[in-house]
Amino acid sequence: MKTKRHYRPDLEWSKWVAESVVDELSVAKLIPEDQVNWARDIVAQDIHIKLLAGWRPQENVSSWRMPYGLNNQFMKALSGLIDDWCDKRCLRPLSRVLGPFLNFNGLTDGWADLATGLKSVRAQDQSALSSEEMAIINGLIQTTDEARRAD
Repeated sequence: MKTKRHYRPDLEWSKWVAESVVDELSVAKLIPEDQVNWARDIVAQDIHIKLLAGWRPQENVSSWRMPYGLNNQFMKALSGLIDDWCDKRCLRPLSRVLGPFLNFNGLTDGWADLATGLKSVRAQDQSALSSEEMAIINGLIQTTDEARRAD
């Protein structure tokens, strides 16, 4: 019989997947905001039960990780850039990502619009941005590409 510490990676993975799935549903307004935490717990429990029953993903789980988790961390990083650009009056990159950011629907077209805006910032506004901002943008672009492939 496995001890509690042997279950820890399964529990952490279950919570990570549940958070990602429920965040997607929340952004698409399919789950009310007041039920998000409850939904995360239920989905994580269901995944963990499947893991205990012997179900396992076919590929290496660590290869699924992206620089930013879908939605929560991604949106926090992107909104941080947008806030900084507003403070610095950096209008060119702001104009490229603000529309897709405000209209983001969590679906493939929303991810594609964000990717287009971010790639255009990378291509056209590099000289106006710091190396730290460019690193964040590159990570965000990688995440948008991964999100579109996952759909």
